[in-house]
Amino acid sequence: MDCSGRRRCNGYGCARYCGRGVARWTQQLWFEGLQRPDNHLNPSRKIDQKSLFCCGIADTVKTKFKVEPGDERYPEDRWYAWLKDDWVLVPSEKIVPDFAPDGQAHLFLLAGTIQCFVRPKGGL
Repeated sequence: MDCSGRRRCNGYGCARYCGRGVARWTQQLWFEGLQRPDNHLNPSRKIDQKSLFCCGIADTVKTKFKVEPGDERYPEDRWYAWLKDDWVLVPSEKIVPDFAPDGQAHLFLLAGTIQCFVRPKGGL
């Protein structure tokens, strides 16, 4: 739709016509399509297609993050989020392999549990 509410499709959608910027529109689409990284561990989610997704950018939680290098033979970094006055380990199966278009970290919570975590591009 354009700013007047008329439907208009040109590959950029309303963002171009309303001056919001293509980058912001692209980011919104990316978040709307972001699937939970642990779906392969939960085949029952296929029953309700909505449960496959992390949610939208409006559902992210603003918080602090820290990362520690892994110390195993094939180390994976350990990410932590500051929640309820404590550093909480982000389960590795909740970490999205891609980076957000804005390069920032994003944490998705549902009922107080971590659903998805998008790492910042380039680390902290």
